[in-house]
Amino acid sequence: LKRVAAHLGMPMPELPMLNTLAGWQPRSPQALKAAWAEMSGLLTEQNRVLLKKRYAGDLELGGYAP
Repeated sequence: LKRVAAHLGMPMPELPMLNTLAGWQPRSPQALKAAWAEMSGLLTEQNRVLLKKRYAGDLELGGYAP
């Protein structure tokens, strides 16, 4: 959005925070890795396949290895 606003010669608009939890705080990289490991352990192989199929376009667009 910053690039678009700059290209158009407009100031960067103030954007509201949406879809957040009250009291949310960013996590450390270590905490994120631990949470990911915990969540990954809950997925069955069947669910992994379904998620990869459903979000294949998003994974490719984001450059994520499935």
